[in-house]
Amino acid sequence: ETTVRFQMKAAVRLATLRLRGAAGAQVYVDGLLSGAVGPGGAFSTQVAPGERSIELRRGTAKSRTLTHNFQPGETFDAPEDQLALQQPNGAIRIDVTPPEATLTYRRSGEPESNARPMSNPASLPPGEYQITASAPGYASTVITLQVTPGSTQEMPVLLRQVVAPKQQGASGQPMGMSEFDEPNAWISDGGWMIRRGGKYVTYKPTKTAGVFSFMAQLRKGKRLQWVLGFTDQRNYALFRVERNQFTRHSVVNGKTKDLAKVTLPATGEFRITVSAGKIVHEVRAGGQWVTVDEWLSPERDYSAGKFGFLVDEGVFGQKDEYAIRNFTFRPAR
Repeated sequence: ETTVRFQMKAAVRLATLRLRGAAGAQVYVDGLLSGAVGPGGAFSTQVAPGERSIELRRGTAKSRTLTHNFQPGETFDAPEDQLALQQPNGAIRIDVTPPEATLTYRRSGEPESNARPMSNPASLPPGEYQITASAPGYASTVITLQVTPGSTQEMPVLLRQVVAPKQQGASGQPMGMSEFDEPNAWISDGGWMIRRGGKYVTYKPTKTAGVFSFMAQLRKGKRLQWVLGFTDQRNYALFRVERNQFTRHSVVNGKTKDLAKVTLPATGEFRITVSAGKIVHEVRAGGQWVTVDEWLSPERDYSAGKFGFLVDEGVFGQKDEYAIRNFTFRPAR
């Protein structure tokens, strides 16, 4: 007689993974392909209990890796935002001459004031970028590059050497950064002059009839500010650039009065023409100078008094930071 004995084992209860994602995206569990997201954006599969890693892939795009410890019989709905597909960065490498040139970048369509220092090579999210190369004694160059996921864009750039104008104080001759009251408080940063805090950062000449021109970036802080007709901290004309807004104010005996507000085109380059009863502000946009504000002020001569930047000290030691470049003042003859 034959005896057959059966040993019963408990069946393993599987867990269920459910998720939503881009149609066609491949679903990987523990690095192994488990299936693809359906046309409606839904996916479901059974997985063995335990800690599992989950990832979506489609073309060059990948999601973050999500880890979950599955319990027997559990249905886990993966958070959709944690499995969003992301394109990998691309790289930009600029072969620039002279090698000491500095590079800045901004996305196409952003104002010039949004330009940020760029390492070389640089890893950037996909998109179109404006790259500016500059060096003292050379004409700046702007190039446009398209960054594609996972690729490297290389571009040679040769800057044209120019003869810089002499900074002289004679009537009609341009003056530069050295004429600020505290020139040593400015820090050179590859073609840009950086000023952190200082509040009223004034220029030496007390007669400012003539033309000021400069490029400016707000590295830290809320707004760019400058003054004209500055005689003391309670009396001057105040001008502000905040995002795409230009505003004009008068400060008399410590009281500020709002005078004008206009929308600015995307820019980071300014020209100010000052005369006894008139101040004209222009910006460079589309390769030409555009007037944004013309102020007739017969009641006060704002050319009598100093020009200066108003660089706020902020709170808790958070000083504003301005970057200025190509600053010149050409006194009226």
